[in-house]
Amino acid sequence: MKKIMSIISIVTFCAGVSCLGYAAARNIIEYFDEKGVIKTHVRDIKNSTGDSNIDVAELKKRLEKAFVERGSHAFKIVSDIDTADIVVDVDVAEYFWTEEDPVDLIFSPIAAAIDKAKAENYARMQADIVIIDVKSGQELWKERVQSTLTDDTMTEKESYHLTYERFSKMFMKKLFKKPK
Repeated sequence: MKKIMSIISIVTFCAGVSCLGYAAARNIIEYFDEKGVIKTHVRDIKNSTGDSNIDVAELKKRLEKAFVERGSHAFKIVSDIDTADIVVDVDVAEYFWTEEDPVDLIFSPIAAAIDKAKAENYARMQADIVIIDVKSGQELWKERVQSTLTDDTMTEKESYHLTYERFSKMFMKKLFKKPK
């Protein structure tokens, strides 16, 4: 009987742990569903890359625009954190540009060969994003978001502005993804 109880305890624990990812992913969506209009404050973006070409003000505007244009929930951008429901913190951790798109389609030898044969410029940006409930101080969502962009003619200077738009879309996609 003791062994059976131990097995049941282990199975229950494992099931609970596997559900944590689902619960965390759903928490923020449920939070949004309960709010109606979500008053959102995006703090000034931190740039930890050392790359002075990153325009944090433009990136902030793109993220705010992505929230406002979100169709499934109503977001209102507020400048005063005290009136906000959520605060969004963003820290740009990496920006990378190269004239040689790295081989990243490696799911088959043919795809890798095709990817290698293409001559495209490549940009990648990664940022750590945290969304916090202002009232409780509770962290609702935290993740590193990455976006990549390839283009035949994109210059390094152009890549920054193009990447902000792509990054904003990837952020929204990750934030509202359905758990597996």
